[in-house]
Amino acid sequence: AAVRRYAARGVRHYELWNEPNIHGFWKPEPNPAVYARLVKAAYREMKAVRSDITVVAGALAATGGYAGPECAGGASRVNPIPFLEAMYAEGVQGSFDALSYHPYTGGGRPGESHPCNGWHQMAGTTPSLRSVMEAAGDGGREIWATEFGARADDVGEQGQAERIAAGVRLWPRYPWAGPLMVYAYRDPGNDPFNLVRMDWSRRPAWHAYREALAAAR
Repeated sequence: AAVRRYAARGVRHYELWNEPNIHGFWKPEPNPAVYARLVKAAYREMKAVRSDITVVAGALAATGGYAGPECAGGASRVNPIPFLEAMYAEGVQGSFDALSYHPYTGGGRPGESHPCNGWHQMAGTTPSLRSVMEAAGDGGREIWATEFGARADDVGEQGQAERIAAGVRLWPRYPWAGPLMVYAYRDPGNDPFNLVRMDWSRRPAWHAYREALAAAR
């Protein structure tokens, strides 16, 4: 129904759910097998309406570490790597066009080697999201970073700016990278991820984002 309504208006990209690997968005607890069945059914029906759309699955949250209790994972917050492994075990291969991921780094920085760093888990850990995709025959599919940023409350406004700029600079170097989307411009409630404050004044991250984008072109 969504594709019939919005594809006619030029919408070509559709993301299935948001962060199904954490209990805040999938009640009562994350279930990769059920999510995989949702993806397979949705992909089939959506492509039957418009074959030229892009269906993005995952929107996986960066949480925990692979079998690493020190990274604050657990039953209610499943690390994205085993979650993706379980999706493939359920036969999801061939039922999405790109994998969506939110490579937040926590207190770290993009490119830093640490098992709890969500950015590092894309391709730097063993296993990684990329190695799981490649093992499943999906090495030709991209990872889309549909949320990335840093909490100014945690790392300070200058730290937020530095992390966003570093991510924008690194992203074009990855051959498997699709779009990179920074969260957030100005979300109501003075969200600590915002690039601008509630009075519309610009945080250092706003300037750093523009400068990094200009340099990356």
